[in-house]
Amino acid sequence: MPISLAMVATQFLDRPGLAQKTVKSYELTLMPLLAQYGSWPIEICDRSVLTEYLDGLSHLAYTTHHRHQATIQALFNYAVEQQHHQSEPNC
Repeated sequence: MPISLAMVATQFLDRPGLAQKTVKSYELTLMPLLAQYGSWPIEICDRSVLTEYLDGLSHLAYTTHHRHQATIQALFNYAVEQQHHQSEPNC
């Protein structure tokens, strides 16, 4: 059974050793992504899907946009490490 993006995000946020402030920042960053794509199997969340999502965040300041991009990249790096995703999407 395919694992959803939301399930991987939950595992990503539940990792031991993350500071509470980091978890809160990641949650705030990932919630809009998960609202749109959380139920999708992570395997179909590829570079084109993430690029389209990030392009839709044009209302954000440059640094905030970059934080979203970096957090999503970290999530997918984790997914690859855990063998939930075949390759990193290079956001």
